[in-house]
Amino acid sequence: MCGIGLAVFRQLCAAASACLIVVACGTSFGWIAPTLVKLRSEDSEIPMSSAEASWMIAIIEVGNLFSPIPAGLIVDKMGRKPLSLITGPLYLISWLIILRIKTVAALCFARIVQGLALGIVFTVVPMYLGEIASQHVRGAITSLFQIAFYLGFLFEYIIGPFVSYDALVIITLCLPIAFVALFFWQPESPYYYIIRGREDEAESSLMWLRGTSNVEDIKEELMDITQTVQKEMSNKASIADVIATPTDRKALLIVQVVGGVKILSGLPAIVSYSTELFQRTGFTMIPPYVMTIIMGSVLFISGFFSTALTDLAGRRPLLIISTAGCAFSLGLISLFFFFFDNTDYDLSDYSWVSPACIILYNLFLAFGLDPVSMTYRSEMFPANTRAVASSINTINFTIGAFITLKLYQIVADGIGVYFIFLIFSLTCWFGLVWMYFYAIETKNKSLSEIQQALSKSTQS
Repeated sequence: MCGIGLAVFRQLCAAASACLIVVACGTSFGWIAPTLVKLRSEDSEIPMSSAEASWMIAIIEVGNLFSPIPAGLIVDKMGRKPLSLITGPLYLISWLIILRIKTVAALCFARIVQGLALGIVFTVVPMYLGEIASQHVRGAITSLFQIAFYLGFLFEYIIGPFVSYDALVIITLCLPIAFVALFFWQPESPYYYIIRGREDEAESSLMWLRGTSNVEDIKEELMDITQTVQKEMSNKASIADVIATPTDRKALLIVQVVGGVKILSGLPAIVSYSTELFQRTGFTMIPPYVMTIIMGSVLFISGFFSTALTDLAGRRPLLIISTAGCAFSLGLISLFFFFFDNTDYDLSDYSWVSPACIILYNLFLAFGLDPVSMTYRSEMFPANTRAVASSINTINFTIGAFITLKLYQIVADGIGVYFIFLIFSLTCWFGLVWMYFYAIETKNKSLSEIQQALSKSTQS
């Protein structure tokens, strides 16, 4: 193996090792679906009410709220690799607490710890992936993050129904152990070494990642990295700079609305409550746990195609089609549950409608709203405000996810499942109208051209 082949192989090894902790992040959400059924059963080791369950599920976002900003502030001092490695023990500790201390309070504390790790991972690992990748494979390398996250869901969906509560926790805690064992041997980002003035180590890291022992082969790229870092570090931005100009405000607004619609369309609640949700539909032809596995497979498999599709079809048309599809699917789910729970109509012949629409929602989301929201986050902001804007986005989306997770059970129990899905659907319809008028196309545009397009859109 030589040349480009060796370089790609080494970058994939480093990226896959880093993404093991992203899989662990996915398991902290996916674990809920098969476990909630066991926790709410009559022979549960940890009896809990609906209110306690909703807090246990949603409280992960409390931890996630507090770690992104500190992680963003220290990542240039501590390094991408050491800060990422810290999350392995955090996840391990959280799963050991869940395994050994079987109380609602312990579950909630463990979920907060997982949230802290989650915030670090979502701040640092995408940065690491983007910085180690060659330009021609950067899209593929960075797309591993989304694929790994959904793999975590699928991992829990497939294993959870067939093993005990304790066995599932033991199997799951192996992931952060494997992450530390494998990622420990991977190189640090050459960007970090340049930031710290450690040119020799940056050279060694880049040579390994590019599969060469000849410094001349990476000399030009190393010079580009050095110039980029010097420019970015000389223009460090504050929070005020993110909204300093109409162009900055437009970029932030677009990312906030698109990402907010994705979260408030119900994604966190649907993937967490999926098995219980499928049970509610009355569809008995396929067991609820199998429907959950199908849903997880749709999310996972679509991750392999979504990144390429955003470049092929364009961001804006994909966003509009996806959001319309999500709104329509969620509306049908709401309509079904309204008649199912509040009328005497016999819907046994139509029990397939709701589960089919849940799968359809996930499909539409995975091919538009989800990848485009992630792409917009990396494209819309100039280099000097990108890190600050990323922290703001992460915190706001975390608040949105907490609201979605907490309100789902409250509204479902208090008013009905139909009403929470009506809210999800109306959110998408609102987002669709807004995106039609204000979302911009960034396909085949450089970052500077995107800034020009944003500036032009604020003047029209």
